[in-house]
Amino acid sequence: MPDNRFFTDEDFVLHKPVHLKEQEAHHITKVMRAKVSDNVEIINGKNKLAKGSIKEISSRHVTVEIEKIKQGNPPSFLLALHCALPHPSKLDFIIEKATELGVNEIHLFTGEKSKKIPFSDEKKQRAKKLCIAALKQSGRLILPTVYYYDSIYDYPQIQGAVFYGEMAPVTTKFPMAKANAYHIFIGPESGLTEKEMTFIQKTLNGKPFTLNPYTLRAETAAICAVAVFNYLLSLE
Repeated sequence: MPDNRFFTDEDFVLHKPVHLKEQEAHHITKVMRAKVSDNVEIINGKNKLAKGSIKEISSRHVTVEIEKIKQGNPPSFLLALHCALPHPSKLDFIIEKATELGVNEIHLFTGEKSKKIPFSDEKKQRAKKLCIAALKQSGRLILPTVYYYDSIYDYPQIQGAVFYGEMAPVTTKFPMAKANAYHIFIGPESGLTEKEMTFIQKTLNGKPFTLNPYTLRAETAAICAVAVFNYLLSLE
């Protein structure tokens, strides 16, 4: 990752300024010690990379004038990770690593065996910050979208191929199917319930998979599944 890459929610327009605020402004001024006229790279999570130079540094923001915009290659498929809430300390790891591994969407729901933790605005903001930090670190240009559900039964109909982790061994090989979107469901520490798995099978048309014969932690299962899917899809 370039050490001069920063994030903004603003759209890019050639020769127009964007503003780096709060944590990004603090990083560029206090950590990187950047100065007016220094060159920086800006991403906005919308598959674009902008290059520009610093025009103004104030106590509240840093102004950068966009001098060049590069459009990233469109993803060949959508990869979505659906996680029943694990322990909060594990959730941060899942969000961070899923972003690094190229997940386009992260769906979080309170599973029947999950700890009941409200989706507060503070927690949602923290999830976005984790995604942004991982985005910059990994060199990606697309910021994952994070969705929240009180229950798996609140899900709308899903478009694409759906798979879910099964703790009991599945005799079939790791399932794959050609699709424009792939959705991976992972349970919490104690796994998905029979009712939840039946819902994924019958309502979402999901298929089970087993990563290996051992019981994996929720965060291990999530990251391992994403990595395996990415590898198999790269062979298509």
